[in-house]
Amino acid sequence: PVRDGKCEACHQPHASSEPDLLVKPAAVLCTSCHESIEALKKWPVVHAPLRSGACTRCHDPHGTEVAGSLIDQPSVLCAKCHAPAALPAKHRGFPVDKADCAGCHAPHASKRANLPHEHVHQPYGAGNCAACHAGTAATTKQSQPELCLSCHPGLAASLKAGTPHGAITGPQACTSCHAAHTGPVAPLLPARQAVVCATCHQEQVDANRTAVHRHPQVDGRECTTCHDPHLSSREGEDQATRESCLNCHTYRDHVDHPMGEDTVDPRTGRKMTCGSCHDPHGSPFVRFMRDDPEGKLCIGCHTDKLRTGG
Repeated sequence: PVRDGKCEACHQPHASSEPDLLVKPAAVLCTSCHESIEALKKWPVVHAPLRSGACTRCHDPHGTEVAGSLIDQPSVLCAKCHAPAALPAKHRGFPVDKADCAGCHAPHASKRANLPHEHVHQPYGAGNCAACHAGTAATTKQSQPELCLSCHPGLAASLKAGTPHGAITGPQACTSCHAAHTGPVAPLLPARQAVVCATCHQEQVDANRTAVHRHPQVDGRECTTCHDPHLSSREGEDQATRESCLNCHTYRDHVDHPMGEDTVDPRTGRKMTCGSCHDPHGSPFVRFMRDDPEGKLCIGCHTDKLRTGG
């Protein structure tokens, strides 16, 4: 509302029985838009600020520089209520003074004590810290790829057979996308797919979020419907894109337009694929066409069909 200049969505312009000229009590006002948060009040374990309706204890309703409009970084914010000196003892001696508390704990509600996120990494859930850490060191006893792939041999073999996604080639190869201990979204993602992917692919995610016509989700997946999160196609390798579409769309039943190795797109000099005409991330045109399908898109290739004056 602040970004869109809709002050009246929350405030009365002249008078109100609520502080700050709010149109409703603060707790009721916040959850009137954030209905999913209101539903969390029925969960077995509810964080005290949510239970009491004190949303502004953690959030600034007008916005901040911290994600989620938090009034400070989670490690600083949480320490205002949870004494930092007592935290290491509650975390098996591990230093947590600079940790992202929301990386392990659900900020609003949980189904279990201590507010863990719903999805739990197996070693953490079993209390087996030694599987990844030496002693109480926050760093892992091996580099991330070596450590994580020792438990995920199938993924290790897959990575050797293809081109690894750029996000998993650095020192934070696994935790750049996955939470190390608990996560709100399977498989151990710190947020839904589009939010995680947007840390690197903001343009594509924005297009999919705002475009009039965009590819629908499949089984709740936003990005991995079409993309392998661990492997990427090589530069100029369109076959993977085409085959991804054909996982759901039977080519001959779908369209009879020539495609593949024997059909060259005259605009690019490369083979014709589904992506030559469709942009699955989003488009203003029906069926997420890359241009106006009423003529302009087709004329880009079929210039011989242009009529000349006469």
